[in-house]
Amino acid sequence: TLKKCASDEINYLLNAWRGPFDESQDFVYDNFNVEIKTISPSNSVVKINSLYQLSVPLNKELYLGVIQARLDVKGTTIGDLYEEILVIVDSLKGKKQIFLDALMAKGLTSSTIVKYCDLKFKLIENYFYTVNESDFPCLTPKNVNSAIVDATYMLDLGSLAKYETKI
Repeated sequence: TLKKCASDEINYLLNAWRGPFDESQDFVYDNFNVEIKTISPSNSVVKINSLYQLSVPLNKELYLGVIQARLDVKGTTIGDLYEEILVIVDSLKGKKQIFLDALMAKGLTSSTIVKYCDLKFKLIENYFYTVNESDFPCLTPKNVNSAIVDATYMLDLGSLAKYETKI
């Protein structure tokens, strides 16, 4: 989606990527947030790692994005994506340092990314689910006993069809 954005939007989109800075959700925009999970095509569950990942922010929408990807010798490496993003940001006159700072927050640099260049992935499909529904199956600080301070759980995607949406 970076390729499709206008030059003045690129820095906004780069700044929205908050996952590397350990915020509750991966992407934080003005009107909505998105939590992203990646699974293999043979998997039908996602792992939710805290009570906050699917906790709907005040006065905002929250979406769960699920990306299906598989290992594929004709696929794309993390290094390929890194280079592609830098080229796109540069072509749109964005601030590459925003992207580089996010990677650095997780200890990734141009020299450490090469460790992942032997793994190639192919995107199969992506799905988005609206989490805002009051009956969306999730554990959050609002719906668990206050004595529970953290939880990790698996969410079955097969039961989420009624929440599927486009964003």
